[in-house]
Amino acid sequence: MTAQLHKRRIAITGGGTGGHLYPGLAVADVFRQMECELLYLGSARGLEAEVVPKEGYPFLAVPSRGIAGSPFKKLLAVGQLALGTLKALMRLSAWKPDLVVGTGGFVCVPAVVSAAVLGVPVVLLEQNAVPGKAIKVLSRFSKAVCLSFADSKKYFPGRRTEWTGNPLRSSIKLKSKQEAREILGLHPDRPTLLVAGASQGAKSINKALVDALEVWKDKEWNIVHLTGRNHLARVQARVESVLPNDSALCYRSFGFRKDMENLYSAADLVVSRAGATTIAELTCLGLPAIFVPYPFAGGHQKENARVVVDSGGARHIPDELVGENLRAEVETLLADNSLLKEMSKRSREAARPDASEHVVNVCCEVMK
Repeated sequence: MTAQLHKRRIAITGGGTGGHLYPGLAVADVFRQMECELLYLGSARGLEAEVVPKEGYPFLAVPSRGIAGSPFKKLLAVGQLALGTLKALMRLSAWKPDLVVGTGGFVCVPAVVSAAVLGVPVVLLEQNAVPGKAIKVLSRFSKAVCLSFADSKKYFPGRRTEWTGNPLRSSIKLKSKQEAREILGLHPDRPTLLVAGASQGAKSINKALVDALEVWKDKEWNIVHLTGRNHLARVQARVESVLPNDSALCYRSFGFRKDMENLYSAADLVVSRAGATTIAELTCLGLPAIFVPYPFAGGHQKENARVVVDSGGARHIPDELVGENLRAEVETLLADNSLLKEMSKRSREAARPDASEHVVNVCCEVMK
C-alpha cells in the first residue's frame, strides 16, 4: 500500500517538545524513503526549528501559541494562531500537498485548519493515553487519528481511529552492552542504571538520585544520569559533596545527549518520566523501567505509564514519593536478574515496533 504514496507531497506539522516532534520525523523518514516531497510546519520557538533543518527537511515557521492564562494572553494567542493560519494557508495553497499529518501541540492548528479550508485530507497522531487539547479539537477536521494507546479511542467518539503505536526513528535500536558501556566510560560487567528526567530534566528525580548516591557509594554499579542542561552544574556540585573520589560506584552525569541508543544499550534498568515517546522507546527495546510520571499537564503521563505497569514491564512511583521510594525500588530490581528479565519480556510485549509503517499505511488509505 505504501507504494501508492510515491512522489506525493506530504506536509507534517507539530512540535514544541520532542514528544510531538520525533514521531513526526519518524514518519517523515518513511515518506522520504519513498521519494515523497516533504514540508515541515512548526514554531520558531520550538525544538523543531533547530532539529528539522538539520535533518534535511524544508521548514516553515508559523506563529502559534497555546490558549491559556489571562484574558490578554488568550487574546494574544488567538491573534498568533490567526496569523499562523494565514501564513500556512498561503504556503499550502501554493505548494498543494496531498496530505497533512499533525502530531500535536498548538502549532498544529494553523496547518490543519488551512488543510481543512483547502480540502486537503488530514491524519493526526496522538502520542499520549489522554489526548491533548489540540488533537481533540482538530480531530473534527481529520480523516483518521492514529493512537499510541488502544484505550485512547474512547476520547474520539464518532471519529475514525487506528491503534498504530507511537512512531520511532530507526536510530533507536540496541547495540552490544559492552560497546555502549565502553563509549560511556563504564565498567563492562556491572549492573547499570540509567536515570533520565526528560529533555529538560526533572528536579525531583535528580534530588532523589543524589540523595541515594551517599548510600550507594560502595555499590559496584554503573549509573548514567541525564540531569537536563539547566540542572547539570547544580547536580554535579551536590554529587561532589556526597560521593568520595574512592567510591566503588561508577557515576557519569550529562546535561543532554543525542545518542540515546548508547544510553539505552548500556542500561539494565531505567528510571524516567513517562512521556509517550520514552515509553515507546523503552518498550520497543524491552527495557525494564521505573516510571515517575510528570504530575502536571493534566496527569497524562500517569495514564501513559499505567499500560506498561499493568503489563508487568515497569514499576510506578508517584512524583511526590520518589524521594522516599526510589532507593529501595532500584535496589530490589538491580539485585534480581530473573525479575529484570521477566520485566524485559513484559515490556517488549507492550510495544508496537512497526508504528511508523502503520501510520503510513493509514495515510495511504486516507489518500485513496
